[in-house]
Amino acid sequence: MCQCGLYIPCHSPELTEQKLRACLEVSVNEHSAHCPHIPGFSVTEGTEEKSSLLMSCLACDTWAVII
Repeated sequence: MCQCGLYIPCHSPELTEQKLRACLEVSVNEHSAHCPHIPGFSVTEGTEEKSSLLMSCLACDTWAVII
């Protein structure tokens, strides 16, 4: 649970805040290597699948699953 109110159900007990931050940093840096625009983030809420945190960029039409 984030201070901003965002809640992402944990996929595994090994996923700590530090590991999530590292995943975010890697994904943003990889995106920034080929696109100058700032990506957005969203959370999917599937009925059969676990929720996922996605990163997407409308400018370069890419997306990535963060967790």
